Amino acid sequence: MFWTIIITAAVIGLIAGIVQSNSHSEAVQKQGEQNSETFAKLENFNATKKINGVENSYIFAIDQNRKKVAFIKKHFKEVIPFEQIISVEILEDNTILHQKSSLRTIGGAVVGNVVAGGAGMIVGGLSGETKQNKKVSKVQVKVKLRNINHPSFTIDCFNCKTMTIEGKPIRPDSLQGGIYKQGLNDAQKIADTISVIIDATDKEQKNAPDIAKQKAVTGSVADELGKLADLKAKGILTDEEFNTQKQVLLRNGIQNDVKDTEPNETESVYEDEIPQNVRDAVANGQKILAVKLYMDYAGCSLAEATNLINEIS
Repeated sequence: MFWTIIITAAVIGLIAGIVQSNSHSEAVQKQGEQNSETFAKLENFNATKKINGVENSYIFAIDQNRKKVAFIKKHFKEVIPFEQIISVEILEDNTILHQKSSLRTIGGAVVGNVVAGGAGMIVGGLSGETKQNKKVSKVQVKVKLRNINHPSFTIDCFNCKTMTIEGKPIRPDSLQGGIYKQGLNDAQKIADTISVIIDATDKEQKNAPDIAKQKAVTGSVADELGKLADLKAKGILTDEEFNTQKQVLLRNGIQNDVKDTEPNETESVYEDEIPQNVRDAVANGQKILAVKLYMDYAGCSLAEATNLINEIS
């Protein structure tokens, strides 16, 4: 009788585990489909680099030609111009592992114990015995923006509640540790990519005064040529004198044929198709109700819904 009970309990546990695993797999597949659908609707965005998050949790992409970053999660989407990015951080359970900031904001100063230097700078390393002996709940990438109304957004590269079957913190060396390691690796790729973007944008900003000066000089040369043409038309200058003075201006002026490029978007796109009842609750100061309504709508966790409501309120 005793062994019958034990075997029965084991079988029930096994069946429950299979059902739970199948349910999790279906949720992962559904989220991947939602992400792809939202990503396909992005306008004026052609991905040159793309990262699919662990368990289809998100899509992170770069359009290097149009100089934009995109972040997709279900119905939520961010499209950010390179020039609006100020800094990027990797956080593990709210502890900073990596930090890179634009020289436009801190001038290469030391932030905590991290110098805002090259891409891929890691604080304290990502491995070692101490790392293996603790449990981890989250690995996040936080991107800060030059936008008062929307100053930052966060990417959950690993979240035990939504990316593991049991929904509990895990040890990096456990059977599910591979999910954590993949999430950490994705976080590093995203942070490195954004770090390169920050450096490139800083360089462009630094060179901007020189480009403006070249345009100004080119404009001055054009004005002088116009004056010479007027003098020639009035008969004050002969053809030979006009051509001589023209060559002098062209030789001494800066003629780099600097062409105006199509300006980048100055504002980021922040769309998540938030239902009107959620927006109404936020407008009325009912944040708790707004969080509950959004959780029911998006099927997300309490933390995710709370973060979103805090950002739009």
